[in-house]
Amino acid sequence: MYLAVIVIFLASMLMLVVMLTTDILLDPNIVGGVKSYSLAKTQLAIWILIVFCSWVYVLGNTLPGGSDGVGRTSLLLLGISSSVTLIGRVIDRTEMQNFPKRDEKHRHRDIAGQRSWKNIIAYAKPIGFPRLQYVAVNLWLAIEFIYAISGKMPELDCNRLILLCVSSIYYLGVKRKK
Repeated sequence: MYLAVIVIFLASMLMLVVMLTTDILLDPNIVGGVKSYSLAKTQLAIWILIVFCSWVYVLGNTLPGGSDGVGRTSLLLLGISSSVTLIGRVIDRTEMQNFPKRDEKHRHRDIAGQRSWKNIIAYAKPIGFPRLQYVAVNLWLAIEFIYAISGKMPELDCNRLILLCVSSIYYLGVKRKK
């Protein structure tokens, strides 16, 4: 049990250090000389951390028998997050190729050229609803997922995963139209 807590703490600190000291969560497209944070990459990183830490916690509490594996819900959450990251990147790259001279404010959600976490929910305005709902749905599911951890990996209701898919499609659809 104590080893699991130590591994979770170290993994969380490592992820935090990597997120704050590297460009891993930033979009490669430079706007106003400053890279902006990517909502999709941030969401993927958070789900990876949550699933990994949950698995370590379950594994630490079920030794010596071990756990039953990562679980269907965890794999679906990681798959949805990975898909959103990949499709979002394809949309950005296509936009850059098709509209290379497009005004910077239409390309990314940088607020006044600042590298800020506010850029995750903003899109050339104070707050963009598609991004805000996407963050809210992910936050709600993350809290529910963590709360459901017991002796095995949590399994969320299929309707909640469908809601995440619909939220993701809405976010990517609006992103495509920008």
